Amino acid sequence: MKTLLITGATGFIGSHLVKALIKLKKYKIKIFIRPESDLSRLEQILNKIEVFKGDFSKDEDIKKSLNNVSILIHLASVLQRGRKEDYRNFNINASERFFFYSLRQKIDKIIFLSSFEVMGGSKAPSLFRETDEPNPLSFYARSKYKVEKIAKEYIKKGLNITILRVPSVYGPEDNFDRGFIRIIDMIYRHKFIPFWDMENYIALIYINNLIDIIITCIKNKRSNKELYFVADKEILKAKDIYNLIIELCNTGKSFIRIPKVFVIILVGIIELFAKIFNFLPFFPENFVHNICSNYTCSMAKVEKELKWAPPFSLHKGMKETIEWYKKNKK
Repeated sequence: MKTLLITGATGFIGSHLVKALIKLKKYKIKIFIRPESDLSRLEQILNKIEVFKGDFSKDEDIKKSLNNVSILIHLASVLQRGRKEDYRNFNINASERFFFYSLRQKIDKIIFLSSFEVMGGSKAPSLFRETDEPNPLSFYARSKYKVEKIAKEYIKKGLNITILRVPSVYGPEDNFDRGFIRIIDMIYRHKFIPFWDMENYIALIYINNLIDIIITCIKNKRSNKELYFVADKEILKAKDIYNLIIELCNTGKSFIRIPKVFVIILVGIIELFAKIFNFLPFFPENFVHNICSNYTCSMAKVEKELKWAPPFSLHKGMKETIEWYKKNKK
């Protein structure tokens, strides 16, 4: 039975993946966590997995964590609200350490989770393809793209890495203080005020669709050394997603619209004060551009090579997410 090592296993995506893999009963599951990690999402299944506690900045810990491991699923990442040095030290340097020791210890396969943000969005609707040139515009996006480039160098050295570029992920058990649940919460509580026309197209991915493609890549050797865009099948305008959430939440629309130029000025002022007083803004870097741009992709490659299509519709995924939200909101 092969052993899988998962980084980021205590997070939203990682915890769903661990639970799905345990149900398969085909793999031994090992997770790399920091001593201070919150294990609450996994507390009911801790007796079924091996827990390795270590420091992502220490070579010896990473080396030890890979002992007897066949497949590495590298999910751990500093997300959109971090400092430049955090992205460099964690997203980039830790990833390179894992690649280095995976090559030395002859790990069979690595699956690395990258982001749509490496593309930088587009003004006009268009489908990004794997052959398109990335244009990362934030520290987060540049760190993900840097890891992609490092991964490709290690692929040339013989390491087997699959790269998945994913959009915003939504689903039950997400964090209330960030991510898509936060947007749903703001809409439900009438605190979401649109400041743009919402005519841009946005791809999303339901957590169970993401878990399904990760497991597909674990099983399917055709995915070896490849890069794929993955998302839900439906590509909707931002306003259609907004209306769907309103419908499923059974709440009303906002009658207020803030001028976009006002938001741009406000964001600029906050970012200026953040630099002066050394604090992180409450919104991600490049926030206005990202929320107003088109982020969509073609899945022709993953459909052709892996015969994969999302098993769950966006409507079903959003419905289950909002049902969970209503039961767990404070």
